[in-house]
Amino acid sequence: MNNKINIKFIVLVAMIFIAATVRLFFVFIPNFAPIGAMALFGGAYFDKKYQALLLPLATMWMSDLVINNYLYPKLFPAYYDGTFAWGISPWVYGSFVLVVALGWILLKK
Repeated sequence: MNNKINIKFIVLVAMIFIAATVRLFFVFIPNFAPIGAMALFGGAYFDKKYQALLLPLATMWMSDLVINNYLYPKLFPAYYDGTFAWGISPWVYGSFVLVVALGWILLKK
């Protein structure tokens, strides 16, 4: 039983990191963020609530760091002055917390 739980956790984490990777490759498509779907999925399927919150938010933050500090300065050099951007917007990350909460409430087994 414990082995099944570990496999389930690894598969869920892998899916969330794949969503973050897809987000990096499709940065040119406006408003395309599979992390929202993974937040809903994580809220519904992670056994522990802190995992459902932490993993989608952490992957969103890590992909924001790459996008804001590596991809966007190369694509739009006139808009970036070279300072490191932490990429934290309370409205965006708050909405992902709400999506995870919707997963808890609406998608219970």
